[in-house]
Amino acid sequence: MVGKNVFVDTNIIIYLIGGYDGVAELLAGQNLHFSFITEIELLSFKKLIKRDEQLIRQILNEGFVFQSDSEITSMATKLRLNYGLEVPDAIIAASAIRYDLPLISADAGLSKVRELQLIQYSL
Repeated sequence: MVGKNVFVDTNIIIYLIGGYDGVAELLAGQNLHFSFITEIELLSFKKLIKRDEQLIRQILNEGFVFQSDSEITSMATKLRLNYGLEVPDAIIAASAIRYDLPLISADAGLSKVRELQLIQYSL
C-alpha cells in the first residue's frame, strides 16, 4: 500500500461528503481504515440520499472495515469506564488503538483518551 494508514471516524466521512474545507486534502493519499460501527452509522444516517449512499459505499469499499474481536471489546469497555465514552466512540477508539493506527476525528471528547493517537480535525 502506498500512503499512510489511518483510522477514520464517522464524522470525518460525513464532513467529506458535505464538502467541508480541508477534509478531502486531509484524507488524500491515505489508506483509510474504518470500524464496522462507522459503516453502520454512515449507512443508517437519517439524512442519507441515494447519491451519498453510493459515495459512502465506494469510500468504504476502497478502504478497509475492521470487525470487532475480543481485544476490541475489552479495550472499548476500559475506555468507556475510564473516559466515559459513548459505546460507538469507545469501539472506534479501541479499534484504532488495537491496530495501532492514528484516528482522524472531529470529536473533541476523544482528546482525553491518552492511549489514542488522535489527529484532531476542527471545523
